[in-house]
Amino acid sequence: MKNQTVADQITRARTALVLDQPFVGVLALRLRLVEDERIPTAAVDGKHIIYNPTFIAKLSPGETRTLLAHEVFHCVYDHIGRRGARNPRKYNQAGDYVINATLKDAGFDEIKGWLFNPAYAGMSSDEVYNLLPDDDSGGKDPLDECQDGNSEETEVTATDGCPGSHNRGHHLWCCRSCWGCCWS
Repeated sequence: MKNQTVADQITRARTALVLDQPFVGVLALRLRLVEDERIPTAAVDGKHIIYNPTFIAKLSPGETRTLLAHEVFHCVYDHIGRRGARNPRKYNQAGDYVINATLKDAGFDEIKGWLFNPAYAGMSSDEVYNLLPDDDSGGKDPLDECQDGNSEETEVTATDGCPGSHNRGHHLWCCRSCWGCCWS
């Protein structure tokens, strides 16, 4: 981590999550932090939280906890593994609506501009995806980015291979069976 002030901010937020929301906090501790100024906000690939330090520095402590929890829930809900051949940006938006509703219900701080619509309460990402328009016209940007581990825009890949017994050397999120062995 290059920016120590932001690193401390994230560390404090993860500590608060462990104390206040142990389920989310423990999972947040399992995700390695990677600073990357090439992305506008934050992203998760199932093993790393990739973040832009300039974006994080602008967040309050409560918003930082929200952002970390948001990224954790992309993993919990297996959004990239479940996305399949669907539009990555649109599926990420659908996931953001579902996650943000969950976080709002749990009392997390809202982040300005996050995707939230009470009409999607209680729906799955798949259901929300089917309701969103196919084009990007008029749609808001998601809070984070979808990283499926094989993007050329990030250097974070499973170069050491999956700790499980199948398909060593593959990228994270390549298959649903990888989820279990990479996180167990």
